[in-house]
Amino acid sequence: MAKESMLEDFEIKTIVPMVVETLNHKIGKHNALKGHRLCSWLLACGHDINPGRFRLIINYIRSNDLVIGLVAGSKGYYRTDDPVVIQKWIEKEIGIIRQKSIPLKRMRLYLHELANTPNLSMK
Repeated sequence: MAKESMLEDFEIKTIVPMVVETLNHKIGKHNALKGHRLCSWLLACGHDINPGRFRLIINYIRSNDLVIGLVAGSKGYYRTDDPVVIQKWIEKEIGIIRQKSIPLKRMRLYLHELANTPNLSMK
């Protein structure tokens, strides 16, 4: 695995550049490309990437600014320089993070409870 990434070196060196090249040309919602279509294209190129791995690849691309203005919506992935679209995407992502934080907090409480209660385990 690559340092600071959940991706394999092969994915970073081979798959990421292919996806970046493709998405850099998808400017505007009318040019959006669905993730499953990208996965099918990668499979046709000999790379079996499942949707979960593909989302990790997208996260890597965004985290490293490899496709500036990359957003996703119901139409798929595309680039935009529209501040309204970017703001809506940011708000949507914040909502997703908040939703994911609730079970994380509950699991932390449960872990704390397990650590502080003798014989409380689910063996």
